[in-house]
Amino acid sequence: ELSQLYDEWANNKQSCFKNYYFVDHFLPATQYEAKVLREIWHVPESKITCLPNGNDLSFTNVSSELFLRKYPIKQPFLIHVGRFDPVKNHLVLIEAIRKARANAVFIGNVVPGFEDYYSNCTKEANKANISIINDLNHDNPVLASAYLAASVFVLPSLFETFGLAALEAAT
Repeated sequence: ELSQLYDEWANNKQSCFKNYYFVDHFLPATQYEAKVLREIWHVPESKITCLPNGNDLSFTNVSSELFLRKYPIKQPFLIHVGRFDPVKNHLVLIEAIRKARANAVFIGNVVPGFEDYYSNCTKEANKANISIINDLNHDNPVLASAYLAASVFVLPSLFETFGLAALEAAT
């Protein structure tokens, strides 16, 4: 199944980049992503500017109680924040949580085109002690509070550069 997920992801990447010639400028978040654009996709250096992720300072001005009052999750729990698509590797994480008998919260929305994947994730999550929350936008202080309430942040992606969720969790 893992190779099938990778093939789907790779095909998606191929279709995304086949028209990159029409892009005026690329803004990768890391030097590694810029290197991939240059070396694999042959994007000219002049069309690339590295723009690292930043974090909103509002993430430092909340308490865990805000999340725990709204969502009475059994503690301790781990948290995963990210969109629902196969590259995020939710199903492997769900299986690990089930085997560990841990409590977890997944925060994120389904990516259009991956509704079946999301349905499979919710079906499997219902067999474990996992709560899925779809409606927390980045500017919602409850999201920052959720990171604080969690004991562990998990990012099980098959392919992930240093993303915003990891930066938010570290804050």
